[in-house]
Amino acid sequence: MCLKLLNITIFFSCVIGFCYGQMNISKLCPNDTIEGGLYPDSLNSITKPLFYHYQYNCSLQYYANLKLGFMDTFSLANEKFRYRISPDTAKDCILEKFENDEWKVNIAVDYTRFTDTMMEDINNDGYKDFIVSYQWWKYAYLFNPKKRIFEEETSFELQYYYKLIDTRRNIYCDNVYIHGEICSHLYTFSGLKQQILYTLYFRQAKDADGFKTHVIKAIELYKGEYDESRKDTKPTLIRKTVVNKSDEEYDDFNYVGYWKKRYKALLSLN
Repeated sequence: MCLKLLNITIFFSCVIGFCYGQMNISKLCPNDTIEGGLYPDSLNSITKPLFYHYQYNCSLQYYANLKLGFMDTFSLANEKFRYRISPDTAKDCILEKFENDEWKVNIAVDYTRFTDTMMEDINNDGYKDFIVSYQWWKYAYLFNPKKRIFEEETSFELQYYYKLIDTRRNIYCDNVYIHGEICSHLYTFSGLKQQILYTLYFRQAKDADGFKTHVIKAIELYKGEYDESRKDTKPTLIRKTVVNKSDEEYDDFNYVGYWKKRYKALLSLN
């Protein structure tokens, strides 16, 4: 009897979840949105939920709800999706698509506590994409409207600070400041693939052991993607400006203003 009641409860919870479509936490919890709520220390020991459900607890943080088995649902391009903490490890998040009357895994991604998973259109095609946020950056999984799935093959590192600066041409810029690495990119999309057009790199002096000293010695503009740690990219150095300043002086670097002023000339646009 108890088992039957539990199944009925779960069934109605599922129906409620689908009625909401994409779960709107602000409507479910008018006094406490995704950013609010508690995260009890006892949840740190939980490696997998006891069971999954669609009922949101407004007294807990969004991530706490996921760890306890909450599944967030949404609809996109007339398809139903949901994401949840993996049954195998609390570090994984599974995004599933409802096909042929059953849930099938679309992608499984690494998941952390720093910020919440979210949906956001980051390539300006009218479809929301799946974003997983980490401490220093995000990862974006673009929605493929032709296949009606989220693409793992075209996923890329999405910076916290980025801006669409040309809506018609779909041109963006971003700002990177991670573990002393300072740079900025001008980029667009080729289909579902991010294409970095230019990189502005702040080169730092290094000490005798090869560690960066937080003193910027040069600012370098490259055509293409430049990454000091990668050898597979072949950018072209366009301009190098020698400087001698602390990296703290670039904390408020106006990357949007820099690219807005120069992108048309760099891309030979009218």
